[in-house]
This record gives sequence, C-alpha cells and structure tokens, in this order.
Amino acid sequence: MKKSAIAVVTNYDFSDNADAIKASLSPYFETILIDSSSPSPPRTVDLIVANLYYTGLWNESVRVALQKGKQWLLFVASDIQIPDVKLLADCIELVLAEKQIGVYTPSLRYDSRIAFDYCYNRGTGKVRECYLCEGFFFLARTDILAKLYPVDIQANTYGWGLDVMTAFHSYQAGLKVVVDDRVEIYHPASSHPIPVKEAYRQVRKYLKDANAIDFLERSKKIIKQKKKLDRIRKRLASMIPWVNKKENK
Repeated sequence: MKKSAIAVVTNYDFSDNADAIKASLSPYFETILIDSSSPSPPRTVDLIVANLYYTGLWNESVRVALQKGKQWLLFVASDIQIPDVKLLADCIELVLAEKQIGVYTPSLRYDSRIAFDYCYNRGTGKVRECYLCEGFFFLARTDILAKLYPVDIQANTYGWGLDVMTAFHSYQAGLKVVVDDRVEIYHPASSHPIPVKEAYRQVRKYLKDANAIDFLERSKKIIKQKKKLDRIRKRLASMIPWVNKKENK
C-alpha cells in the first residue's frame, strides 16, 4: 500500500537534518530529497532546484509525484523532527486505505511553530477532523494537489495559503482533512525570515482569486466551535468523579 505514496523531503539550509529524515523514511516509502540551492547541499540530495522559496519546493515535489504516477504525496520540510518514524509509517499505512480522507497530518508537539493550532496534539489518541492543516508536513492525494499545480511563483512567492487551498479542494472533492493524535512531530521556530507584509498581501489575493476566503473563515468558525465543545466536555468529565463521590456518601 505504501507504494502508492512518495515521500519528498524539501530542504533549504537544514542539510544534515534533511539527510537524516531521508534515511529514516526510506525503509517505508520511496523517498527523494529536493534541495533549494542551499549553501551546503545535503549529502544524499536527489534534485537541486533554484531557490524559489516554499512555492518552488512545493511545485517540484508535486511535479515529481505526478510524474511518477503516485496517488499520494508525503511532503516533508527538512526542519521538522519525527520522534517515532515507524509509528508514523504505520499510521500512514492505515490512512492510505481510507477512502474518505484527502489530506492527513500527524499532530504537533505543544511547543511547535504552527499556523493552525487545532493541529496540536489534543490527547485523543485517534484521527480527528481538523479542517485545515499545516503546509510543512502533510500527506495529500495527488489528484487534489494537481488542481493547484503549478502555483504561480510571482503571484504567491512564499507559499502562504497553499495549505488552505489543499484543504479547500479536498472538501470540494468530498474528502476530509484530518490530524492524527496517535503520532506527534515537532516543528521549530523559523530561522529564515521572509517579508511578512508582502506574504500577507499575496495570500489574501491568492485566496480571493480562488474564491476560498469564505472557506477559510467558515473553517475557522467550525474549529472555534469544536474547541468550545472540547472545553465543555473536559469540564463535564472533571465533574463526573465529584458527582459520583457525592452520590455515594
């Protein structure tokens, strides 16, 4: 089943970790390493492309997955840490057999850098719907990604919003976006700053042109309600032992 997926490790200037990630994933998936013209490229690099930021690496990753006829792309940024690769691979193998999932991500450790905090590990011990997921580590069906490919690098240089658009097209196809609390990864603070104001300007236009602004806002509202319900459930759960103790007196 894992033959239907390809893992692509994407790197700029985290070359040692990129080599380590590639080595750890290779026993489980066909794995290639793409470098964005790092000052010191990884030792095990497969492709070196021009430094065109996240969008350039995303485009190249999708191109390779489509060219190889893969059904799934596991996109991996080279700055992440995967504490238990075998557990991740086992969880992914189960997901690959699921017909209702379009996009999947492992959960994030509580101190990770993150855009969508509903992807933090919430201790459920299961796969749950998250509506939006991070762009630095995801498993997605290539027929979903093909609807975005290729992304215009001039219009969206830094790749903000590609995660939203992937989720948008997943739901358009009747498929869910999910996060897995059974397995956890870590994403550190950024060490390669970008011009944030320009990135915001580009992403707003990118999502507006794609008619995805309403989807983003609606997803945020759903997540907000889900968090509220989670808090209520936790409060009720904490009250149950107290209630039982009082009744038993």
